[in-house]
Amino acid sequence: MIGAGAGPGTATRTEGTAFGARLTSDIPLPLAASSINRSPPLRVSWGHPDSHDADSVALAALGAAPEIEGEVSPAAGTIWLRSTSAPLGLSWGAVLGLALPHLLYTRGAHVLHASCVSLDGQAVAFLGLPRSGKSSAAAALLRRGWKLVSDDALPVTASPSGPLAHPAFPAIRLFDPTADWFADGDRERLVPIHPRLKKRWVHVDQSLEWHGPDPVPLRCLCLLERSGLPSARLVGRPAILAVLNASYRPPRVPDKRLGPDFEAAYRLAASVPVFRLALPAEIPPLPALAACVLDELAALGARWAPR
Repeated sequence: MIGAGAGPGTATRTEGTAFGARLTSDIPLPLAASSINRSPPLRVSWGHPDSHDADSVALAALGAAPEIEGEVSPAAGTIWLRSTSAPLGLSWGAVLGLALPHLLYTRGAHVLHASCVSLDGQAVAFLGLPRSGKSSAAAALLRRGWKLVSDDALPVTASPSGPLAHPAFPAIRLFDPTADWFADGDRERLVPIHPRLKKRWVHVDQSLEWHGPDPVPLRCLCLLERSGLPSARLVGRPAILAVLNASYRPPRVPDKRLGPDFEAAYRLAASVPVFRLALPAEIPPLPALAACVLDELAALGARWAPR
């Protein structure tokens, strides 16, 4: 099913920006308006490629749902989708959460499984296991005036002044009823992921809740922990392992990438503080979650973190 509504400040587009790259698509996606004119763009296309390159990988091998058929062709910079009756929100997950991060990885990028927000020119990224609260923590801070940089997949690059977080796309995935609360009653902001999954995409208001297309300095990584372990700064091996465990890895890692992948994780763990952030076993409502995250950061001495 193709088609989705969008309220004020939100948009689905067939051409725009995602993960810092220009993207054209045969299906509408929650993209930011494009100011990037570099060519050639990445593409999302219906159909089959004319030829198969050696690095092509099926979407199913990347973890896409059985309803989604297609493949990623890194050499062509194209994601191919077959005609399918899959819900639009499920297709978004395959394209934005799996295929595009894979394309970025094959082009040498370091991609984290993370949700990231910014305030006053500083970014904080949340790492953790599935359902650890990454998206919820990001959404909680958005309601406190922060801006969304990325949800689920975060490209990070090095710069002379430190690591940079690159904005992904202006939407976030949240479970009900958190999604309804975050959308503030605006049903046009919500796109169901699947009829049997109580989780929705929520468009963020690009005028109020979106960081914009420019990269932002990454100031810390927060590993969300709900097992009762206390908050602490991780150093050395635990910090490197936290980054490695959060780093995107394809189904088959080329031998030539093993060394660079470890080096990227090592450099990132050495460049910014890595914190283990203790959260309650049950995620509290978003206003309380925002206070919890900021209080834990302050208790760890991260006084540079904006409140």
